[in-house]
Amino acid sequence: MKNILIFSTAPSSEMGGISTAVNLLTTELKKQGLSTTNITTHSPKNGKIKNTFLFISAILSLFFTRYNEITNKLPASTVYVHVGPKGSLIRKLILLHLAKTLGSKVYSHYHSATFENYLHSDGFWKKALLSICKKSDKNIVLSNWWFNVFSNYKVTNLAIVPNFVEAAPDIKERKQSHSTEKTIFSISRLVQEKNIQLVIEAIALLPTNYSLKIAGDGPYRSELEKLSHDLDIGHRIEFIGWVNKEQKSTLYLNSDVLAVPSSHDSFGLVFIEALSFGCPVVIGPNPAVKAALNELPGVYEAQKYTAQEIADSIITATTSNLQRKILSSACQEKYSADAISIVLKNTIFSDE
Repeated sequence: MKNILIFSTAPSSEMGGISTAVNLLTTELKKQGLSTTNITTHSPKNGKIKNTFLFISAILSLFFTRYNEITNKLPASTVYVHVGPKGSLIRKLILLHLAKTLGSKVYSHYHSATFENYLHSDGFWKKALLSICKKSDKNIVLSNWWFNVFSNYKVTNLAIVPNFVEAAPDIKERKQSHSTEKTIFSISRLVQEKNIQLVIEAIALLPTNYSLKIAGDGPYRSELEKLSHDLDIGHRIEFIGWVNKEQKSTLYLNSDVLAVPSSHDSFGLVFIEALSFGCPVVIGPNPAVKAALNELPGVYEAQKYTAQEIADSIITATTSNLQRKILSSACQEKYSADAISIVLKNTIFSDE
């Protein structure tokens, strides 16, 4: 059985959707009997110097692995790169060219909403992205929507492998209450395009029994904290920083709605995570996210990126009679690891 070398951001960081997706994918590949080796190319917890050495170490790992395989007359490992924007794209471009020179197949998995902007431009980033696509033996995208985006630029060897979720605990039947305190939950890297500021403004428009918990961190956090105090609703909003998997699961179970009206998401792993725990979600008019969540119950779309639209969607979600168990079952049926393993087996690694 060939070995698969998986190059990605640090899977152990638990900071952002890519690290979670990489962990789940690696676990599923191992379940299918494939040999995998995770090689970290970057960590969000490191500074530039440490990450430079980390990337050099990743390159050396590729060289030493191929040297050992050539010396012992073993088949070449398949290289699986998880591609993000900017620095991630450059790192994976370098690794791809080295891997192909050393005789490996390369599968490239694309995770960033920024790629749509790259493809619509005419600059360096478009050329770099299409160079990866052209050299890759398989180009893996997250949904039919992304398949169409890449196809429009004549990218071939495309396959769809969506994000997926672990099995959720048995969700007890529980209808939404119309009279109790309502807890809204937001989780993301705190940057402007995630639009958490609109959720805060929406809380100011909602009755006082609505409160908000915000998980995550990032450069926009201080602005969000200032906004909550300027609106005089600081007592209704709690910033809790990054949370681990167990804490996140508890928050999904105990929240009435997940609200992340991001205009910059390629799929929205947090949405299917929330739905798998029976927690309804409020999204913005993001076509990539809408495509991923198409036909799933418990999804409430704000038609515009405004506080009023988001507040209205939150009200609709919290007054719905949908039972959480229904939301969880529908999401698990479409996006469980068991469902996606069939995709991996039949369309990605059938030749391994």
